[in-house]
Amino acid sequence: MLSRLNSFLLAHASGRSVLLWLVVTIVSFVIMAFLITPAFTEATDGLNPFDLNFGITAEQAYAELPRYTDRSKTLYLWFAIVDYIYPFANSLFFVLLWCWIFNKRTNRFFEILTSKGILLIPFLFALVDWSENVGFLIVVFTYPAEYPDVANAAGMLKSSKRFFLMANVALTLAFAAVATLQWWRQRK
Repeated sequence: MLSRLNSFLLAHASGRSVLLWLVVTIVSFVIMAFLITPAFTEATDGLNPFDLNFGITAEQAYAELPRYTDRSKTLYLWFAIVDYIYPFANSLFFVLLWCWIFNKRTNRFFEILTSKGILLIPFLFALVDWSENVGFLIVVFTYPAEYPDVANAAGMLKSSKRFFLMANVALTLAFAAVATLQWWRQRK
């Protein structure tokens, strides 16, 4: 199954597909950050969606929830919907970029990494983000019932997202460096 997935991704990696998923990533981020968030902030008297707070805890979440209006809950739902698209697009962008690099500079190192499942790594970011979203949706839409363990877990997942995103960036830079070094050696 992994080899079929790898083959599919490697076959569909092109400059065009990489650019397409980069655009989807950017557009979904812009919708969240510059369209939904300002409206949400206005509807909640200056609060940001939980997803945009750093180090959110159950205590903070439940202290903010009384300020949520019906409008802010609707906006939060729209934010969450777009926040399901964003991590998928982001992850697919990285996977296709890696595949594009691997296709341009085929070598044993890239073949081994691919066979060991390296192309699944970017999707860890999406899984963490989706799990965080589920937790925050539970917290928002079950209030006034309180689930502090869910809120704290969502806050921890939120804090860990940066690690997964930075890992994707670091691996991309490493793969680009290997491909560039290979290109440089072949040129000489």
